[in-house]
Amino acid sequence: MLNTIFSSVFTETTAAFTFGQFLACTAVSLILGLLIAAVYRYKSECTKSFAVTLGLMPVIVQMVIMLVNGNLGTGVP
Repeated sequence: MLNTIFSSVFTETTAAFTFGQFLACTAVSLILGLLIAAVYRYKSECTKSFAVTLGLMPVIVQMVIMLVNGNLGTGVP
């Protein structure tokens, strides 16, 4: 069973997305995260570190989703 799960990971060498797509998605998620952090900071009282975390969280989630969406994510039944 493990051979079939990881066979596409070790044999496939093509990327599911290009570097330009990765940068575009990262930029859009950063902009949206900063917008959410700015609105939250305007509407309520929060610390600066929480606002930074709130702004960077979409970028981290986007990177994880794009990395898992490759061959490893689609190879697991």
